[in-house]
Amino acid sequence: MTGGVLIIELVGGGFENKGDELMLRAVVGRIGRTLPDVQFASAPWTASYEDRSRCGFYQKLDNRTAGRIGVLIDLLMHRGYRRRYGVVTDAEISAVVDLSGFGYGDAWGPNAPERVTKHVRRLKKAGKKYIMLPQAFGPFTSEPIRRAFREVARSADLIYARDRLSLGYIREFCEPDQVVKLAPDITTDVPGVVPGNHAPGPGQVLVIPNAQMIRQTSQELRSRYVPFMVNVIEEAAARGYRPAVFLHTRTYDDELARAIVAAYDHSIEMIREDDPFRSKGIIGQASLVVGSRYHSIVSALSQGVPALATSWSHKYPMLLEDYACPDGLLDPRATREELARKFDAVLNEPDRSALIDRIRRAGEKQRRALEAMWEEVTARLREEVKPAIGNAGRS
Repeated sequence: MTGGVLIIELVGGGFENKGDELMLRAVVGRIGRTLPDVQFASAPWTASYEDRSRCGFYQKLDNRTAGRIGVLIDLLMHRGYRRRYGVVTDAEISAVVDLSGFGYGDAWGPNAPERVTKHVRRLKKAGKKYIMLPQAFGPFTSEPIRRAFREVARSADLIYARDRLSLGYIREFCEPDQVVKLAPDITTDVPGVVPGNHAPGPGQVLVIPNAQMIRQTSQELRSRYVPFMVNVIEEAAARGYRPAVFLHTRTYDDELARAIVAAYDHSIEMIREDDPFRSKGIIGQASLVVGSRYHSIVSALSQGVPALATSWSHKYPMLLEDYACPDGLLDPRATREELARKFDAVLNEPDRSALIDRIRRAGEKQRRALEAMWEEVTARLREEVKPAIGNAGRS
């Protein structure tokens, strides 16, 4: 890499959701270690300046964010001058890495694929690579969404689906010669960091809500979700465990979390941790995670912590299947007796030890698959290394 520079634009990820931020950090950490001269950029609309600057991202200037002014800046300000202000243009981007997690499908409408299509179309004309890291896809039943996503999929040089259903959904849109593979979530091998002031002791059960369980489910499930999560808390407490509500977003799930706490007849701790590495570390210390946030379940299972999950999309049962614990799926309509049987299976011996052993063995398999994915991705990105850019040169 000496004498070359690689500028990667990151599409997807974010900072509101701890899982999205951990994905960003995983990409920056892994690619940054493997390709030491790499630099990252993102468009201003993806996150606040403060969040992007903390990660050291360049701000990408394009017509969408700056209009005609952006074109003038590109023409009048030489590259070295732009760099002093942390700005790069489309022409300086070497490749685009898409880490949307779950951004393409009926749940999200056509706007995201339409936006990405316009951007990728320009990049492909310039001969640049577009790589889709492991994510969930689909389903695609709406014709406007299908039409918008088709060009996105066919523009990708390398596509990874996060689960077998997503793999089936996306293959429908791809050309026969496209490289489409299966790989685990990219946060799987990111180590958690236990905060110095976090000492839960044995027996903590983390209950992690998700507002999508209200916004993306049927009226019946919406009406049952809060009472069900209260039942989860009561079941854990009745068994002598210490339940706590853990927030896996900055603010998105706050209202729902407060509703759950208010509906519970006793006091309960509510834990908030803004750092995604420490969030994963806290989850790794729990005896059990009962969650509705996808990456909270990934964080648990990848550290050998048993988890029970509610679901609003196919990505949850697929994740549990990958970790050899498909019975960990919860239905908010379940009775208290049915919930108790789920708790028995993850907390009572000898079932608990056997479950943890299966989860850990599955986790090793996931990490090996993820390592193979990273090796292929970084090999593709090495092909895009550009000559070093002098501070005084013009673009």
